[in-house]
Amino acid sequence: MGSSMKLDKILLGMLIIGALLRLSGLFWGIPLFSQYTGSYHPDERKVILAALWFTDHVFTNQDLGWPTALHYTIGVLSVPFKYLTRLALLENFSTPYYHRLIIHILGRLLSVVLGVGAILITYRIGEIVFDRRRALLAGFLLCFSVFHVTNSSVATPDVPTSFLLSLFIFLLIKTLKQESVKLALLSGCALGLLVGTKYNGIFAVIPLLILVGDFVIRKYQHASPLKKAFLYLSNNYLWIIGVISAVVFLASTPGIIFREQLFIQKVQSEGSRMALFIPPSYNLLESCKNVADALSRSMGIPLALAGMLGLLVP
Repeated sequence: MGSSMKLDKILLGMLIIGALLRLSGLFWGIPLFSQYTGSYHPDERKVILAALWFTDHVFTNQDLGWPTALHYTIGVLSVPFKYLTRLALLENFSTPYYHRLIIHILGRLLSVVLGVGAILITYRIGEIVFDRRRALLAGFLLCFSVFHVTNSSVATPDVPTSFLLSLFIFLLIKTLKQESVKLALLSGCALGLLVGTKYNGIFAVIPLLILVGDFVIRKYQHASPLKKAFLYLSNNYLWIIGVISAVVFLASTPGIIFREQLFIQKVQSEGSRMALFIPPSYNLLESCKNVADALSRSMGIPLALAGMLGLLVP
């Protein structure tokens, strides 16, 4: 009991430290608060402008290279603040300039909340799959990840994507453990918002297919291979998550519905652009070096070494 309470206090302290680290850069680059007016990342400007005009943006958006779940979520959250300034007759604060400031701060606060949430969800996944001590180590690595801390202070899709991916994996594991339709519905919502925040979130379908396959094999271990294949393809959790995620994705990125040809053209254009980065021959040693370099830049060398060691010695 004492050990459990100690671990809970460590987790709480880690979340508080994680929140303080992520709040430290909240006002950087925002007019009125910082001498360095600008954006840490060009994606932030796109998110803020789409959130500012989100009702019109639904019908006028011509850039379907980015989904809009994050943009419109921030836009919806800003609505009460806009009306409050009008009701209070604060005319000076009822202009697009101040509305943009409100949206900028709200977007960054949301990113901070989701960044801290990602630490908690990472801990919970580690607790379910391994044990509490390893869960704390996983949370610790994310808490002090330099790249994650930096991006949690700005309104870009990266940290919300990491949160939603972690949340989806957590809910999926709980769905299959508890065999809960309610949790399957929540998993579908998380997956839909994940892809609606960043298109490459679609790769989360891979763990979905693997974990559902493992679930079917374990539950029906005495069934014939043909029956297992049928049970897998007809699994109700797989279908619930798939259908709900598709509905949530389309609802969060409605521009695809209104301008599907523009979306297809953008996908083809992006595919051609990414093909330029594929090397003519595959070099395993060079690829490993690139991964190590990317980890050391984003996490710092000590955490990168610890992370790679964790992959080798689970």
